[in-house]
Amino acid sequence: MRRMPAPPRTVGLIGRAAAKFMIDEGSVYSGHVAFSTLLALFPFLIFVTALAAFVGAAQKADHYVALLATVLPEEVARSIGPTVKQILSTRRGSVLTVSLIGTVWVASSGIEALRMALNRAYGVQRKRHFVLRRLQGFGLVVVAAAVVLLATTAIVLGPLIWKTVIHALDVPRTWKFLYIGARHVLTLAVIFGSIAFLYRWLPNVPQRWRHVLPGAVFASVAWIGLASLFSIYLRNIGQYNVVYGSLGGIVISLVFFFFSGAVFILGAEVNGILRQDEVDRMPREQAAAARNEKIL
Repeated sequence: MRRMPAPPRTVGLIGRAAAKFMIDEGSVYSGHVAFSTLLALFPFLIFVTALAAFVGAAQKADHYVALLATVLPEEVARSIGPTVKQILSTRRGSVLTVSLIGTVWVASSGIEALRMALNRAYGVQRKRHFVLRRLQGFGLVVVAAAVVLLATTAIVLGPLIWKTVIHALDVPRTWKFLYIGARHVLTLAVIFGSIAFLYRWLPNVPQRWRHVLPGAVFASVAWIGLASLFSIYLRNIGQYNVVYGSLGGIVISLVFFFFSGAVFILGAEVNGILRQDEVDRMPREQAAAARNEKIL
């Protein structure tokens, strides 16, 4: 009897990761991540606005809405865009201090959800100290704020730089696709770098960059595909406003953040399986030495 060909290694790996995702209750963590993300989004943007004004780089609310439109599906960005503009257009006294305290706590809770899911994917039992976790959460909030400031600055300066290049080098206007392509490549690079950074530093596992890249590549590509498919679904099939009325925009955002969290956790499961396979292939003494050297 002829044996069926074995499935490709990548397909088998993703299947194993999906099975472990279910065992590790990844959907529960995805729900936690979705709620925490939506809860932290608005105070975080308020903090970014206050921080931009503090460093002398004040940004308009329209720039942040444009950034959301660049990263999120059109329908999701459109549903939360008016709320973002309304919140960021309202001036409040001492907003930097208030938003800093609130954002750090709320965002840290979301980060903790990601951390717990990553530790579960890597089979980690021992957690970092509570104070260290909160300090790390604070650092990630500041780093994320800096990335958002740079991204919004790029949105503002990008068209101006492109016009300067056109006039200086006599570039045909029909070559605008190069500018659009560069924006998409830069967006993908930021998404990939952010995911790899979180995979590298959040779980309580010493590892090298090569251990986080496979899952980061998978999660980045899967997230781009998810955003595209989600947009197609909402344009052609989804009728959330009919069922949820005025809450339709919030529901759309929560559903998208839920699937985004699931993709993020699934990428971590890919890394966890590859890491465990590498340990299993090693002799016991070599695996112990590798752990002592903090490379696995």
